[in-house]
Amino acid sequence: MKKLVGTAAVIGLTAGLALAGAPANASHHLDPLSKQEMKKAGLRVSDVPDSFGSDLKRDFTYTKGKKAAKPDLCLKGNGDTRYGKKPWRAAENLVGLAEDLDNFTFTETNSNLYQYRNSKKALRAFRDLRKKANKCVGTEKAKFNADGVKGKIDISAKKKKAARIGDVNGFGLELDLSLSIDIEKAGLDLSLIADQYAIYHLSGATIVRVEYADVSGEDLNAVTKTVKKYVKATARAVTYRTWTAATS
Repeated sequence: MKKLVGTAAVIGLTAGLALAGAPANASHHLDPLSKQEMKKAGLRVSDVPDSFGSDLKRDFTYTKGKKAAKPDLCLKGNGDTRYGKKPWRAAENLVGLAEDLDNFTFTETNSNLYQYRNSKKALRAFRDLRKKANKCVGTEKAKFNADGVKGKIDISAKKKKAARIGDVNGFGLELDLSLSIDIEKAGLDLSLIADQYAIYHLSGATIVRVEYADVSGEDLNAVTKTVKKYVKATARAVTYRTWTAATS
């Protein structure tokens, strides 16, 4: 029987309910997560529903210090990325679901763990991120023309409510992006549609994000009810795994 939501996500959600909503920033002793603990707590292939793909593999990226990846939210009208506060350490688990490099299209899902020095700094960073997410809401239109590359970007974003874990409300972002690019030097004229859905939670000293992204050349809504259910459940599972690793 095929999974509608990944098995590990369901297990993690059940464990979370058993914890009775342990406060994400209570006065527990929080151990910093090691590189391997961040990898283990993050997205697993077993979290991904069978209907999303087969023979899936997971890629892991870890950065720290000055090179630590900052949490990102959305694109601004000028094409720049809107970021949150830089963490102490960051890890990404990414599972590719489909790709067609010849046509510049792909579908993937990922988790990101942004670990700060302590829970107070993480809470401040999460509140800042949640506030900045409001700037993503609405529609942005921009044109660019530089170095033989011209095009236009249309971005539509909605901020969504997410589960309250412990004493902190999560939030979500649903993004639709239309991109047209004309690269004169390469003789390339490309139109792409991107759908993205992400949920953000706070877990102790770590901001957790789980995301699904689809980039294609067709005008379709890739973020279905099944995708949203998967992202929400897996975000909670990763949040509780992160909390368990830091408090065990």
